[in-house]
Amino acid sequence: MEVVLRHLLPRGDRLGPRLGFSQKIDVLAAAWQGEGETIDNVCATLGGALITQAVVEEIGKVFAEVVHGIKSLFDAFQAKAQAKAIAND
Repeated sequence: MEVVLRHLLPRGDRLGPRLGFSQKIDVLAAAWQGEGETIDNVCATLGGALITQAVVEEIGKVFAEVVHGIKSLFDAFQAKAQAKAIAND
């Protein structure tokens, strides 16, 4: 969860260790910029399930992979746009 919040928040590195899991779910919902229904479903699933530390760590790994994939796509598109701009000069 911490990995996701660090990427969603402009100063996510400032999250303190005192936040409990339910507070992190609330922060995730507040920071979400996508569809409201999507995050509502995610938060309901996270909050309603019996979540062990292992599950939390696995969710963090999956989100980290998703964020990394999105960043890689963004970097590729940005590089392509820069190459196109250079070619047009």
